[in-house]
Amino acid sequence: MSKKLEEMVAGYGWKFIGRHELFGYELTRDDRERLESPIPGLGRYGDSTDFLCNITSGRRLGLLRFMVMKEYFFALARIMKSYNGKFKHQKIIQELSAEDIEKIQGIGITAEEVRQAELIERVTEHDTAAAGDYLKLKVLHLFPELESSVEGLHFAGTSEDPMSIVMGLMGNELFGHFIKFLSTYCLDQITFVETCEQNGPLIIPEFTHQQSAEPIALCTKSVIGLNAIKYLVKKLMINRDTFQPFSGKMGGATGQLMCHYAAYPDIDWWEFAKDFVESFGLHYEPVTAQSVTYVVEAQIFMTITAILNEVIKITSDFLSLASCPAQLFVKVKRAGAKGSSIMPGKSNGWGHEGGRKMLRESIALLLNLARELMDFPHGGDMGRSYLCRNLGNVFMPIFIALPRISKELKSYQPNPKKISWILDEYPGMAGSSIQTVLKRAGIDGDPYRELQKISINNDGSYANAEQFGRGLESFMEKFQLPVELREELRGLLNWQKLVEPAAKKAKEELEALKIFFRRTFDAADKLLYISKLPHDAE
Repeated sequence: MSKKLEEMVAGYGWKFIGRHELFGYELTRDDRERLESPIPGLGRYGDSTDFLCNITSGRRLGLLRFMVMKEYFFALARIMKSYNGKFKHQKIIQELSAEDIEKIQGIGITAEEVRQAELIERVTEHDTAAAGDYLKLKVLHLFPELESSVEGLHFAGTSEDPMSIVMGLMGNELFGHFIKFLSTYCLDQITFVETCEQNGPLIIPEFTHQQSAEPIALCTKSVIGLNAIKYLVKKLMINRDTFQPFSGKMGGATGQLMCHYAAYPDIDWWEFAKDFVESFGLHYEPVTAQSVTYVVEAQIFMTITAILNEVIKITSDFLSLASCPAQLFVKVKRAGAKGSSIMPGKSNGWGHEGGRKMLRESIALLLNLARELMDFPHGGDMGRSYLCRNLGNVFMPIFIALPRISKELKSYQPNPKKISWILDEYPGMAGSSIQTVLKRAGIDGDPYRELQKISINNDGSYANAEQFGRGLESFMEKFQLPVELREELRGLLNWQKLVEPAAKKAKEELEALKIFFRRTFDAADKLLYISKLPHDAE
């Protein structure tokens, strides 16, 4: 091995797989699929998004649609079984045996069947009509004895009836995963603070207008953003442990259940529709257009954008603290890592930088969804079909970004020397407290102007600790302040004392936040209907 090769390999550290393994590596099927993916979210970032294949893929959509149509058929069969009204001799579904139900449950459960239904769509030019026809065809093909009941499949329904439920289930699933990802992110933020403050509050400057303002403990600074997220998350909940679900409908062509009542006017179809929609864990709107109104979805999407904006702010503020020239936080050196392809003297916040852009991408897409889903003429049109099918693409950047931001944060640690330096460099941060005490003490003159003279040098630069200390002593002597007041003012230069009340409150808030985000992580399970379904029959 040449010396250069040996040095390069050694520089990668223990994580490097080894040169022989490297040059002997062969592509797997997954490798090839990711390399050939035109979308980075499914290629480069596939590890973060693979789970979406079981939520928003065409395969999953097709299987969910079959499932909803069959469940509607079974629900209708139960109504017909007990129906003894005017048209009791014209039941759309004859009484089904357990064996009949099992037969129907056994169709529409494979990806092949989804594709076969798409072949019918080539002729019908309507995907849900094709899916309904496919189920009828297959029942007639395999079980001709059920011919008298086959029209019960998709009876009196429009495509939006099963599809609104399918899209509602997909939306719930994505929403549930979002809450889990967000809760994990927030708990990671809390863990970082606790690690940094094992020995007491970590005091750093708080900035307003990009200038040093007052000292603040890291826990206090962190609680501000996390409490904002908590407030917004609570707006997404209908009670302590339940999130607002997405919507679904079962109302026929224009939401009036007109065809249902035309066929069987003596059945309470409103109750039937409500029970059916809510059986999937979805929000039910009593009267709809052809589709749901999407006001629930718009509210959820808009609230999520506000949450993401808060995450971006938290991330940006931390990145600012970790950036030059302050560098109050620094990355822990890791063997093999490179901060640049050409500049060896730096390390970058890759995860934070890229994560913010990903979140802004999702914000733009969510805002578009909130606006466009509600924008349909009269009873509805097909625009919602594309928008809802694209839900996975809208949420994908979030699922990539939040873990990357957390992973990036975990690679940092406080930089005590720089923190000590910056606190020493800007003692004027105590000025607001000192002048407030002077006002309380009722001294002559204008405390604000006196502190301003001490805090800002003649050349406009901020006074450092030595300069500020001399100025404060001169001021106290000039005004002949009482000894006790002088000691009180000097004590206000103790950063620990200044931040203590807020830091104590922040610690209490952090404990409450831990409990809250652990609870929301668990509560999100109620939204995960799809995850609880049996695996596809392949």
